Parts: sequence; C-alpha cells; structure tokens
Amino acid sequence: MRKIFLGLLLLVGALAILPLFAAFEVHVVNVTAKIENALSLTAEALDFGTVFPQEHLAQQLDIALSSSFLAEPRVDDVNYFIRQKPKCAITSNDGTSFDPENTVTGQVIVNRENNTSNSVTRIDCGPPPRDLREGESWGVLPSLCEYLSKTGEENELLSFHKPWQVENSQVVWNDTRGYLAKSTNDISDTWTIDLAVPCFGGYCAQDWEDFVRRINAGALPAEQWVQPAENEHKIFGCDLWVEVTGVSQAGWVTPPPAEPVTIFSDDFGTGDTANDIPDWDEEGDDNASSTLARAPTATGNNTASPDGGRFARIGSGEWICRPVNATGFNVLMLQYYWRGDNDAENDSDLGLVEYATGGTCDSPTGLTALVAHELDDDPAAGEEWSSWQSINLPDAIDGTAFLLRFRNAATANEEDFRVDDVVLIGLAP
Repeated sequence: MRKIFLGLLLLVGALAILPLFAAFEVHVVNVTAKIENALSLTAEALDFGTVFPQEHLAQQLDIALSSSFLAEPRVDDVNYFIRQKPKCAITSNDGTSFDPENTVTGQVIVNRENNTSNSVTRIDCGPPPRDLREGESWGVLPSLCEYLSKTGEENELLSFHKPWQVENSQVVWNDTRGYLAKSTNDISDTWTIDLAVPCFGGYCAQDWEDFVRRINAGALPAEQWVQPAENEHKIFGCDLWVEVTGVSQAGWVTPPPAEPVTIFSDDFGTGDTANDIPDWDEEGDDNASSTLARAPTATGNNTASPDGGRFARIGSGEWICRPVNATGFNVLMLQYYWRGDNDAENDSDLGLVEYATGGTCDSPTGLTALVAHELDDDPAAGEEWSSWQSINLPDAIDGTAFLLRFRNAATANEEDFRVDDVVLIGLAP
C-alpha cells in the first residue's frame, strides 16, 4: 500500500509542474516589409500663374507605374482615380497673396441643419501649418476645381462641373478613373489639365454663355459658373488627389473599372412645339395648355431650355412616363435639368421624379418617389433652370425593367413642371 501511495503523489506533482514550463516558452516571428508607391507623378504642382476671364489654358500631368512597381514581378496592374478637393492656404493682402509652402487639402464635412432634413457642407482646414503673422489669414481658397478639366486617353471630365455633391448626407465625388498594367505594356497615362477661367459678377463678356457651351455643352446655364465680384484678384486653388484603389498580382489581372453606358438620353428635340413627345407616354389632352415639348422660341415663363432646344412642359396634375430596360447594369444614375413656375404655391406644388416596379404608365404598381422639387422654390422661384441634377437610383431596381415618371403634383392649371436633357447612365458589373 505504501508504494502505491507514493506513486500517486509523484504523478500529481508532475502534472502540476508541466504547465509552468509552457508558460515561459517564447517564439519570435520577425516581420518586415519595404513599402513603396505604386505610382509616380511628374509634377508636384501645376501653376497657371496670372490668368484672365475666359482664357482657356492647359497643362500636362503624367502618371506612371513607379520603378519599384515595375521591378516587382509579383504585381501587374493598378486602378486609380483623380479627385478634385478644396485647397487651404495662408493668405494675406485680402487673399491676393499666399504662402505656397504651407497649404493643406481641405476636408468636406456634411452636417444637417437643426430640426431639418437639409444637408449643409463646410470645409475643414484644420489648424494652420505654422504660426500666422500680422495680416495673414488661414482658410479655404476660392475653388478652382469647378473650372478644371481632366482629359486622359480613355476618360475625361470637362471644365464647368461640380467636384462633389451631397446625397443622403454623404459626399459623392465626381472622380476620373485611370488604369495601368504591365501585362499590356500600358505603364503611363498623360492627362491634360485644362483651366477655363471664370468671369466675375456683372463683368462677364457678352459671349460668356458661348464660351461655357463651347467647352462643356452640358454645363448650362452659364450663370451658375460666374464668380462673385469680391473674389476678383484673389488666389484660387484646387488639390488634385491621385489615389490608388487596387493592385493585382501577376496572373490575376484586375480588369479596368467599368465605363458608364448611356441607357437612354432625351433632349426632346428642336424646332416647333410638339404636342406628342416621342418615346414617352403622356397624361394630358395634347393642347397648348397641357403636357408637350415646348418650342425654344416661346416667351415668358416658357423660356428655352439649357441646351437651347425644346423641353418637356408638364401641366398640373399630369406626367410623362417611359419604360426602361436596365438589365445588365448594377449601378444606375439619372441626370436632368428642371425648372418650376413662379405661380406655384410654397411647399405644396411639387414636381416629382418617380419609378414603378410594375404595371403600365397609366396604371403603375410599386410606385416610389425619388425626389420632390418645390416648383416655386429652386431655382429662383421657378424662373430659371436648375443646375445639372444627378440621382443615384435605388439598388432594388439595378438590373431590372421599370417605369420612370416625371409628374406635376401641383393642384392648379397655371403651375408647370419642366424637365430637359434627361439621361440615364448605367455601369455593367
């Protein structure tokens, strides 16, 4: 009995000691990496110097695969984009001079107005990069981004555009995408950066609208690109932000990002007024006071559209509607111009953009409103055309067939809802 007892005691002691050895065991894995840029740029700054209204100037920006990327056999291609962001700087002499060595890129911040659903933006410059001297100010420069074009071998974004917009309280950037690949010997892109110089206040030349149209026919009305008179003589700025979005390994080449495809585009034609609007179903009695494609020579409230041609004038309580086949597209964006009527009542007379997932234009099912425009509110109490409107359509109708409808929800016959240059753009997966 004594021998058995001692054996059990030794066994228990061994079990208690083993975990102590494991607790003090250490293994070291040494992790290192050399981090290099995938792209190289030929210029750190583009300086247009002193320019004058309605000048059209160009500079070149070369973007190439870096020498490190070219030398590394494991990788093959790069997807990237160019984004235009606000520029912050230290200025003096009422903004007419600045310190080019101390600038930063401003961040676009979106906030909601108190007790409303409206979104407002501000540019956050952060703290100044150095102490300010007497007479100096720190903040965002007047924006040059709207007036810059980015033209490459495959993609372009013309001058007179919004570098970003706010949708559902989120900033949506108007980027231009690029793609380079060693496997196809496409190792560099040359981008032309054009500057179309704006005019100021009431000092624009008589051919200002022709100047805007010649550079970007979709950017009318030209008045929206006129700078306030107080910005004359000041330094303008914009940061071109080049960002890599993807790198693929050799043998696993990532295809270039999908290019936008125009599913349909309608400017409603030119020439005389047309009571019947081709490709659209209409609710109305096809007379001069109802829904029609209005002639550009009309006067008064029925002024010509942004492109100088006809536009769809939708009478009170009426609509235009068309079927859309978006099969094969996984991202959809609707673009258009609109204007209201100065006879409309505030907050109650609306122009609606809607879609329906089934039925017909006369009897739609699954009808959903995308946006509501107050016909007297914007722009200029219904007397002017809006800027270019862009709406991302819901994911639920990506790749489907649906009905698109513009409807005038006003209650009186005098209020009109006008739309023009309606374009639906899709991206294939």
